Amino acid sequence: MRGAVGARRWRRTRVGLLLTSIGLFVLWLPLVAALGALFLSFGSTFFFLGGRAAGRRHEVSVAVAFLLLSIGGVLTGVFFLAFLLEASYGATRGYTMAILEEPARRLLWDTVPGTLTLAAGIAVQVHMLVPEGQRRQLYLLAAALAVTALLATWFAEPELALLDDRPVRAGSVLDFLLRLSVYRLLEAPAYLGLAAMHLRVYMSEGVPAPVPSIVAADPPG
Repeated sequence: MRGAVGARRWRRTRVGLLLTSIGLFVLWLPLVAALGALFLSFGSTFFFLGGRAAGRRHEVSVAVAFLLLSIGGVLTGVFFLAFLLEASYGATRGYTMAILEEPARRLLWDTVPGTLTLAAGIAVQVHMLVPEGQRRQLYLLAAALAVTALLATWFAEPELALLDDRPVRAGSVLDFLLRLSVYRLLEAPAYLGLAAMHLRVYMSEGVPAPVPSIVAADPPG
């Protein structure tokens, strides 16, 4: 029975690995980034459900990662939704794109902490499943994601000056968001590297054995 439960947890973890790797493969692409975020969300949920698959330390890592990914998702979602609401209000009032400069600046810069939190969560959730010799590579990729996210944000800053006196329309807003998303292509190598590491663990033959606890033996009678 205990073996069957462990196998079921590992299957859930493997589903989480697969969904997360798919999400990471597409999260940096314009137009389909939302789909990538959806895969990432389902992946972290399966990770959480199979948290005990590789021992207590992995379970704790998964719980911490789930919290980090949730925080990152909420931060990004809040500022994105706020921008869309401002755009919708501007469209109904007949305002120009210039009124979106401040909401766009918040969307650009205030979502950076969410991306940094996301990078940490992605690395932490798979930390105990990655062979010890590859963990340095895992965190270097997470750091690369953080750095390239900052660079992409900095390079995208001049786009704010292009919010001019054109009326706020759905097409204009979509065009602006697409231009911002193009800069996220800088993050592609880090995302692809992290996706490859998740996929490598997914393709491994079995669940990594948890570190056994040491139990003191009774002294001989």
